[in-house]
Order: sequence, then structure tokens, then C-alpha cells
Amino acid sequence: MMDELRHFVSWAQEHIRRDPQGREKPWAVAILTYYRGQEALFRERLQQLTRQTGNTRNFQLPPGRHAVHVTLCTVDRFQGHEADVLFLSFVKSGSIGFLNSPNRLNVALTRARFQVVLVGHQAYFASERCPSALLRSLAESAHYQGDIKLSLIHI
Repeated sequence: MMDELRHFVSWAQEHIRRDPQGREKPWAVAILTYYRGQEALFRERLQQLTRQTGNTRNFQLPPGRHAVHVTLCTVDRFQGHEADVLFLSFVKSGSIGFLNSPNRLNVALTRARFQVVLVGHQAYFASERCPSALLRSLAESAHYQGDIKLSLIHI
């Protein structure tokens, strides 16, 4: 997830966003997870990456330039919000749990203005070993396949 965020920040620095008055406007990125434990881990990594150790939810990248505003949330807390680009963690060990919730999945997949990036083990979710028909369908969808490094160019 952090590697993909770094790739996006590099891209964003070359593709400056502007408001209607021509002023620079940071890209809005959301990093979403279904689990608070992952949220805490992402928070630590974002604090290290941005050197913004006091921040818990909102981060600016790159340090000193602020081409990207990152919001870190659980899927449940992000309901009603949106971002230009959304990174959604499907990383889970053990059971499928919250990943199989249609309502949570709807919230997560409909919050991006331009791009949704799903991070998880696609081969597992597409396989018969995955107990969720919903997640198998998502993993097999042509909408959610491809390499982020190529797909971000299309924003």
C-alpha cells in the first residue's frame, strides 16, 4: 500500500492539480481499511513517511510540497466522504470477516472521484478457496485488474 502511495505521489508531483482560479490544489487520497489494527499500522507508516508524527488521520505529501493530501480511515468512518484516489486494503489473514459485507464494500468502492486501487491477493479472492461469492466476483471483474503504475496515468 505504501509503495503504491509513493508511486502516486511521484505521479502527482508531475500532474499539478489546480482549482478554477488556477491555484494549486492537492490531490485528495484516502487510504481505507476495514480494520483498526491495520489503520494503526498505516498511521505509523504515514507518520514516518511524512515526518508528521503528531498527525493521526490527515497527512501531506511530499514533505514541504503538499501535492497530495492523505486521509487515513476505516471504511466505516469514511462513509459520506470522497477522495480523488482511494486505496482500499483487502489484506486479511484468517477468515473473510468484514471484507464480505456488501454495505461496507459499497461504501468503499463508491468513494473515489477518479481511481480506486484495491490492494490484496487477487488470485486468492478469485479462487474457489475464497468463501465469498461477492469477493470472487470483484476479483474477477475487468474493472479492478491491472497495474496501478499504468492505470494512474489515465486520471
